[in-house]
Amino acid sequence: MSTRGFSSTARRLLELVGRVSLQDVVKINEPSGAKWAKNVETVASTVESQRTDVASYEIQGAKAHKSRKDPNETQDVITLAFFSARGTRIGSAHAREDGTYTFQSSRAGR
Repeated sequence: MSTRGFSSTARRLLELVGRVSLQDVVKINEPSGAKWAKNVETVASTVESQRTDVASYEIQGAKAHKSRKDPNETQDVITLAFFSARGTRIGSAHAREDGTYTFQSSRAGR
């Protein structure tokens, strides 16, 4: 008879903050809005798993757009900002429709 050990490790829940919701992303980016929203969720989850200091994230505009801050970015993106539990900005990510993303640490997040 085997026994399973008890694990006290609980998955943190990354909080979505701000005025833009995943439903906004779906609605504004139709017909591929559901794909965009899924990619935003995947990027947020991936960053959370890689950065233990991330507590929340904000979608900075629901509409996929060309990046003004990254001239090398060729695809439309949705920008996400990541914050610590104290509200310090950790960094930003560009989520792309194809499921890829880039993450850039903020000065405070380095």
